[in-house]
Amino acid sequence: MARQLQSEALRCEWHRGKEGAEDGFALRMEVFTYEQDFPAEIEVDEVDDTAYHLIVRRGGEAVAVCRLFPGEEPGQYVVGRVCVKKSCRGQKLGLLLMEETEGKARELGARSLLLHAQVQAAGFYEAAGYTSQGKAFTEDGWPHVSMLKEL
Repeated sequence: MARQLQSEALRCEWHRGKEGAEDGFALRMEVFTYEQDFPAEIEVDEVDDTAYHLIVRRGGEAVAVCRLFPGEEPGQYVVGRVCVKKSCRGQKLGLLLMEETEGKARELGARSLLLHAQVQAAGFYEAAGYTSQGKAFTEDGWPHVSMLKEL
């Protein structure tokens, strides 16, 4: 499913599983592996096989991505691998990702969204309506905090 947005010729595409989302994975590698130094071998995992992948495109190029998949709690979905191309940051594409993801989650019957935010990004998620759940912890070598949003 794709949705064309009038402003800036942005296009939001959802893909289920890995097929069709390859350039989204390439963007994740660019951001998480090359910029932030996360290990390449953890970037694409078994969750990607069945997750919903959102790719925001500008002029056909993937400029922002995230994934959505069922959580362990009934009615809860997990948002992950949220990233925006470095040259496109500060243009509200992260907010667009979150709004589109919340809409998709509601379509799927979600009552809440959970994510593990890098601590330095927690303020962004708080502004989007998420609340911190407990203390920071280390995930893949980086400090993260669990955050929740009721839908």
